[in-house]
Amino acid sequence: MWYVVLLGAISTGVLVLIGVPAAEAGQVPTNRSPHVVGTTGAATNGMLATPGQPGCSATGVGSPTASTGYVLAGADGSVYSCGNAPWYGSLTSEHIRPEGTVVGIAACGNGYWLATSTGAVYSFGGDLYQGRAEPAQLRSPVVGITAAICQGWYGYWLVTADGAVLDFGATNPLGSAGNIQLNKALVGMAATPEPLVECFATRLYCYQGYWLAAADGGVFNYSDPGPGAQGYNGSPAYFLGSTGCLKLNQPIVGIAASPDTTYVGTGTACNSGPESPGGYWMVASDGGIFAFGNAPFLGSTGCIRLNRPIVGMVDSPDMTTVGTNTACISGAGPAGGPANLLPGGYMMVASDGGVFTFGNATFAGSLPGSGIAVDDIVGVGLSSPL
Repeated sequence: MWYVVLLGAISTGVLVLIGVPAAEAGQVPTNRSPHVVGTTGAATNGMLATPGQPGCSATGVGSPTASTGYVLAGADGSVYSCGNAPWYGSLTSEHIRPEGTVVGIAACGNGYWLATSTGAVYSFGGDLYQGRAEPAQLRSPVVGITAAICQGWYGYWLVTADGAVLDFGATNPLGSAGNIQLNKALVGMAATPEPLVECFATRLYCYQGYWLAAADGGVFNYSDPGPGAQGYNGSPAYFLGSTGCLKLNQPIVGIAASPDTTYVGTGTACNSGPESPGGYWMVASDGGIFAFGNAPFLGSTGCIRLNRPIVGMVDSPDMTTVGTNTACISGAGPAGGPANLLPGGYMMVASDGGVFTFGNATFAGSLPGSGIAVDDIVGVGLSSPL
């Protein structure tokens, strides 16, 4: 059985996109592909646990007046809005039992997708359903979902524990580690953004490469043949290092890409050519952070006793102008582009919904701070800039 669910009406004071069409006949999943579509794109308000402080909600927008937000996903299909992140519903709110265990969430401004260990994908809001992984395609469980949003075309990749990558919608099959004997299972995936100078005003992303991360910190990179391939603007996913040869205190649980792909000239700390090679962070379950390329180390929880383990991370796309000679950018940007940008930031989430922010990533609430007691959070997604 598949489902088309009409989500709640728009609430006063919440900025949302409306008029999102229902899935067309070609997008309706098979009887093995349960699927949720918010046909109006409406978001619902929630309630704050502490008045005046940013909070999270499982039934609506956590803090409508907050300046930023993110969404957290639970293994049972719950979705929590923190800050001003639009809430388009969840599997639990619609009393839908997921096929398998929810393992990840991918979000953008119009909605979000949930992915399960069996390859099922559920769409909410305006992020239209693009397909799922069928059981015959899988030799191991799906462990994550990564979105590709480019010029209004939507798509996503699913990655499995044995390194297979499956593409849906506006994504390209760039390669996988499915034919490699891995030392440890894969745990996550991060995609490269397009050069910031070409999308600074619109914040649209055109992905052209991705990194796969294993539990031991091994990194596997895949890209289109080069910048501009197949008409896309983007940045290749360079191999910039790994922790595969280190003895980690705790396993890697997530990876996030640095949003910095600006043109920075030659001879800078992070670049030896005309275009920055990008970068990425990996996070361990104890909150330890490992930074590579032009992704700066901005702090960690590796020396803090956490209540619950870290389960994932996401980068901040905020590249605020901060003046000259920042860590990875020296001098002015190209004509017409922003100059001297802050390298950004990142946030990590624990299994109880605790949220830790670093750099210019803005804290917009946590589940413990909102009086919500859970221990099954599996991922975090951005639906508004941090």
